[in-house]
Amino acid sequence: MNIDFESFTYFLQDINKILIGKKAEVKNEILHGCDAYTNLRTIKIDMYAVTQKCRNESEAMLMLKAIDYHELAHVKFTDYSKNELEKACNKIITEGGYDVDFMRLLNIMEDGRIERLFAALYPKAKDYFIAKNIWRVRNKEYDYLRLLGRKGLIPKKLLKQAEKKSGIPREKRKKLAELFDKYAKESDRARRLEIAKEAYFLIKKDYNWTKLIDEIDRVIPEKRGATKKKEREIKLAIQKLREAESEEEEEEEEEEEEEGGEGEGEEEGEEEQGEDGGRGEGEESGEEEEGEEEEGKGEEKGSEGEEEEGEEGGEPTEEEEELNKLIDVFIEKTGEKRGKKRGKKSNEKEENINLKYRPPLALTASEESAIRSIASAIKRIRAELRSGWERGERSGRIDLRKAMKFKRNGDTKIFKKFKHDKERSSKMHYVILIDTSGSMASGLSIPRINVASRTLSILVEAIERGGGECAVISYDDDFAVLKKFEEEWRRVYLHTGGQTYIGGALKEAMNMLKGKEYACIIIITDGEWWDEEEAEKIIREANRKGVETVCIGIGIGKRHECKHFFTVEDRSGFASEFMRLMKKVVLKMAKELTRKAM
Repeated sequence: MNIDFESFTYFLQDINKILIGKKAEVKNEILHGCDAYTNLRTIKIDMYAVTQKCRNESEAMLMLKAIDYHELAHVKFTDYSKNELEKACNKIITEGGYDVDFMRLLNIMEDGRIERLFAALYPKAKDYFIAKNIWRVRNKEYDYLRLLGRKGLIPKKLLKQAEKKSGIPREKRKKLAELFDKYAKESDRARRLEIAKEAYFLIKKDYNWTKLIDEIDRVIPEKRGATKKKEREIKLAIQKLREAESEEEEEEEEEEEEEGGEGEGEEEGEEEQGEDGGRGEGEESGEEEEGEEEEGKGEEKGSEGEEEEGEEGGEPTEEEEELNKLIDVFIEKTGEKRGKKRGKKSNEKEENINLKYRPPLALTASEESAIRSIASAIKRIRAELRSGWERGERSGRIDLRKAMKFKRNGDTKIFKKFKHDKERSSKMHYVILIDTSGSMASGLSIPRINVASRTLSILVEAIERGGGECAVISYDDDFAVLKKFEEEWRRVYLHTGGQTYIGGALKEAMNMLKGKEYACIIIITDGEWWDEEEAEKIIREANRKGVETVCIGIGIGKRHECKHFFTVEDRSGFASEFMRLMKKVVLKMAKELTRKAM
């Protein structure tokens, strides 16, 4: 499978930050006894273990994203503190229960709750959860309890199959389903724990708790309880969950009415078939009763069957094939960056749920050569600035006392001397702005965004090797900071879409360069901007303040008031041409900066 786990963790981390508005670090680690867990700050996933259970790369990427969304839902909605859980466990022990089993059940109920709330807040995540839950059933990892809490996130047929194997009496199953649903829609933590306790004692003697020894995922709660902000988010998600479920119920009722109307005309024919020797109602009810009596045995038979399948390890069974087909439907459904909208317009954050993973960008030998050449030119800028600075003759600040004594004693050493790392830096700070609008998807022989992505990686690495500092901002309808100064850069192809508005990105670049002694803005674009007048005004202001401005046109281009400008053809083998032109610009900048410093 062509999945680079390191880059995939960064990919998930970026999506998580967009969705919940704060950093939720993702790590790939070998975990024992589970696939993933979170301490509500960091998400750890055993990516190798997950991919080993997948048939192909598409399935693996879908499941890794779904598992990440599950853990992210814990970060967003799990609100218990350690103290609260300890008190709940003590109550269970005093009332004759087993605290370990209670915690297992609580984790299962919490898993269902947070998935339902997350899917209500971000409807596009629903497809990922359904696919994951089917996948878990196929891998014999989810039983009746784990499916029961995921109302609306698992096909009803699979829930009914698991129900028959559960060993829990029919009358208790109905009550248990009500408790699971009540738990998911309760915002008060103390009340939720009471509901979980009631559910535990309801099935304490009927359920086979030994099956839950190996946990699939687990959560480590925080020492403190939930903040008021998290409590508000939970209430909002519960409200959305209620609204979504009421809409689904209405749709189901309408479908049933339509089916009932169509079925009326066929009733007479069905009755005649029953009289002619077809199976009658009495026979059906008799079979149902037999099925109910054998439910307890069904679990034992099912477990024996699972062992046999595990031993064979050969071709998938008919049931597994059916589940594989269901998973493939969701792989197809979630394969597009922007899926079909469901009724109401989805929010901007939700569009990132279906974002595609792009493998790391590998540079060619000519591109590596371009990095080395441009880096050597950038080093020259720093060397020129540093030499004049160290001598104190071409750069530095005048010591007023020495200057006033100059006529009297003739001493020409009137410049202050200072350390590099305190008062001034010879580092050049670069902000690169890259166009990711829809027009960048086209090109002469290859998409312009491919050339731009490679150009960007060449520049970032050349600047860093040359001793400079670099930040990256992408822009289309809006702008996004892809890299801040001193952050690590990850080489990837960028996504395209939207119109070309650069004004916001230019303002952000100027803010980032405030207080920087030597600054440069490099713009990578394919031509016109929708806010050209406003953008060119900002560029003229940057030129006036001494900021070097460079515009690189991909395929086509325009100077847009920048001091330096050249174009690069949108074809493969562009690197040598780009190296020559960029090096020329950098050396020109070095001369101008040296002249200013004198």
